[in-house]
Amino acid sequence: MKVILLQNVTGLGQKDDVKEVKVGYWRNSLLPQGLAIEATESLLKQAEIRKEKEKEAKEYEKKQFTKLLEGLKDQTLVIERKADDTGSLFDGIDTKELAEIIKEKMRFEIPAEIIKLEKPIKKTGIHEVPVGDTVLKVEVKAEH
Repeated sequence: MKVILLQNVTGLGQKDDVKEVKVGYWRNSLLPQGLAIEATESLLKQAEIRKEKEKEAKEYEKKQFTKLLEGLKDQTLVIERKADDTGSLFDGIDTKELAEIIKEKMRFEIPAEIIKLEKPIKKTGIHEVPVGDTVLKVEVKAEH
């Protein structure tokens, strides 16, 4: 029997997917838990429309995010940290902390996973940090 998933179901599919399942599985598991409904023509059309709108929304968000990342390319993020006389920082700046600083100072939230630091920043100076498809200049200065 054909069903439309109302939620993500592990091992079966994602929300709004149309799946072929055994009647017993639908009746004893999916239906009582509110995970799926029987697929009728009108419900199939509605599910298809919802999936298409969701896909368009994700594409739009991705384009907007790419535009915002492009805006980072021309900017320099200045961070002040305690450092010794040789310019070595007392504590390094990792991707998670860098994402928090970008959010705080630039009002732009990015996931730490797209910041591609090989190792934490541990020296003062200007560092070019890959963020997604662009490069952000990070200037680390010694605190006075």
